[in-house]
Amino acid sequence: MLRIVALLMVTTGMLPVCASADTTQTNTQAQVQAQEMVAAELRTRAERDDAEAGYKLRVTCANGQGVPQDCVQAHKRESLAVSRASGDNQRAFTKGRDALFVRMTPAQADEAQQ
Repeated sequence: MLRIVALLMVTTGMLPVCASADTTQTNTQAQVQAQEMVAAELRTRAERDDAEAGYKLRVTCANGQGVPQDCVQAHKRESLAVSRASGDNQRAFTKGRDALFVRMTPAQADEAQQ
């Protein structure tokens, strides 16, 4: 059940993309564990060339859900998802990647493009 709830949190983007570092969120231990489980599952699926999992992993990286918040890693994950997707998914993932890029600092943007 926790896994389903956590997956819903990740896939619905309940948290803002690349929230500022001063944003505080109180998560219960169960929520943190659920987010970590989902992030691990998404990472496994993304490594198997699952574009949708790569996109969802981007959301977890951008929001720090189950992994440390990392906009650069999120951008890289989204770029991989774009390269592995096609059609409507590719267009949607490209829009997500571009929206994330706009929210990054110049240093993060430079690092993400390397």
